[in-house]
Amino acid sequence: MAFDASATRSSRNAVDSSDFDFSDPFAILDNMKVPCSASMSGTKAIREYLSSAPLESVLNLDPGAKLYFHWANWSHTCQLQREIHAGNPARLDALEKALSSLKRIEVYLKSSRGTIVTSLHELYESYLDPRLRVSLFGINGQHNNEREILFSEVGEAGPFTRLAGMKWFDKNIYGLFVFRKILLGFVPQRQFRLGTNVDSTWWLHSSPLDAIKATVHQLSQKGILFKVESRCDLSRLIHGTKEDAIVHFPKAFFSASASSKQIVSQIEKGEELPFKITGEELQKDGVWLSNAGGEQSFFFIKAETLFKDRSFDYERAILSYQEWFIKELK
Repeated sequence: MAFDASATRSSRNAVDSSDFDFSDPFAILDNMKVPCSASMSGTKAIREYLSSAPLESVLNLDPGAKLYFHWANWSHTCQLQREIHAGNPARLDALEKALSSLKRIEVYLKSSRGTIVTSLHELYESYLDPRLRVSLFGINGQHNNEREILFSEVGEAGPFTRLAGMKWFDKNIYGLFVFRKILLGFVPQRQFRLGTNVDSTWWLHSSPLDAIKATVHQLSQKGILFKVESRCDLSRLIHGTKEDAIVHFPKAFFSASASSKQIVSQIEKGEELPFKITGEELQKDGVWLSNAGGEQSFFFIKAETLFKDRSFDYERAILSYQEWFIKELK
């Protein structure tokens, strides 16, 4: 393990509960800032990546990192990681050691019933448990006032902040807890997801005079996870798409491809296809309801909502990307 949980905790940035999708704690993994495995690249390195790379790292599929993959984003590679770690317990031991220091950090939880002392380690474990998460954090991070739970890492006398405000939370530490859970037996049945660093252009109010860039952050058969670099950009998108908007999406992602090299070559041409989307469609799908991140913000749009009659071409392309990995893992 190359990850130091204590160091990450001490340097974490303050966040707000509105940054998190409380209904799906595993979705936070999609927005982690993870290092690449610099010595490995391309689908041919997938086995080496699974057996040797730090758990939090991604595999770049091209030198420019336009495409990348993380093992937790596909149920098949989750299962392979379990098998690899079963044969190499030293890696799981290293993961446990990286998290063990959090057991020594006391935190204080206060409610109308009194104050209890627990550890930061237990708090992360509680967030992972769906039943405890509802009890401690409420529904979508919102409690009734009489049930509000407060948090302090200073002492029993406080000062306290709202537990659901997530000031204590670090996505990278949380990611290690999720990886540990996967390796010890929980394998989320996630469809294949591919990370990208490719831009799309949004014309707000359908006008080129009101354009904004959004990164195509992750592709799956179900749809697209977009990223914008600031809350200001997200606010512009939310308000600017109340009327029709036009999304110029990379044309490369509508062609089935036999290799990552082939798709990157298409990406570099910079060709885009325009798709009109209405504010009513975005509201109906709840696109703006959650946007995990910090200053950066993320939002998900279903393939059929954005692409309509072209969604079949898109889904076929995603299946071809999955085949790159299936071929190398046979």
